[in-house]
Amino acid sequence: MSMQLKKEHLEYLSPFFKGKEGVLGSAKRQRFESIEALIDAHFREFSEPQHICRSSISAAISKLMRRPAVIVETGSAAWGTKSSLLFDSYVNSFGGEFLSVDIRVEPMWTLSRQCTSNSRLFCDDSVQFLGSRFSDQRIDLCYLDSFDLDLSNPLPAMIHGLHEFLCVLPSLRRYGGLLLIDDTPSDPTYFGKQGETQWNQCIGNFGIPPGKGSLIIDFLERHQYATLVCHSYQVLYEFAPTI
Repeated sequence: MSMQLKKEHLEYLSPFFKGKEGVLGSAKRQRFESIEALIDAHFREFSEPQHICRSSISAAISKLMRRPAVIVETGSAAWGTKSSLLFDSYVNSFGGEFLSVDIRVEPMWTLSRQCTSNSRLFCDDSVQFLGSRFSDQRIDLCYLDSFDLDLSNPLPAMIHGLHEFLCVLPSLRRYGGLLLIDDTPSDPTYFGKQGETQWNQCIGNFGIPPGKGSLIIDFLERHQYATLVCHSYQVLYEFAPTI
């Protein structure tokens, strides 16, 4: 059976995978001795050296300080930045485990053949997945990257991101951890000239700019549960443990 035929029929397999225990990676990959070498190799071989998300995702990885880590990702990235491969590379090199969930079967199918056995890939709704597994389990880095942001209708992605965040908030507050959110620009220039109009419309309609993490930022600014580490196209927060 060709890979094209498999991809064509992958979504028919969704009911067999959703809510299940996921699929372990099966690849053998290079191990790195330093975070800098790991990041450089990833963006050189799998992404783009000057990728818009490189600085923020590198800051998150660097803050793990080569310790074994539990990394959780929503919106498995088998394309683009290929963050899933970056996180797999980290746990393969320094220990821990990486868990990634996507509503589609194809990312799980693809990544299970590219990631190592330190990673487990899931097909499920991200809110249901996080709520059932991580309300009280330690997470060292949580990366929210599901539900594509639509500038003409940004609210669904913003609400979905907030629901994901509320599922992991008890864990982040209790154990401390890092929260990285994609598609949450600090200013409208990231969206181009047309995006500036939609940016202003979102502020006029909802009081906050468009972004997957905009409601999360508003929540954290009100409650001061975490410290802002950096904010460019992505936003990164660090929580202090309460235990």
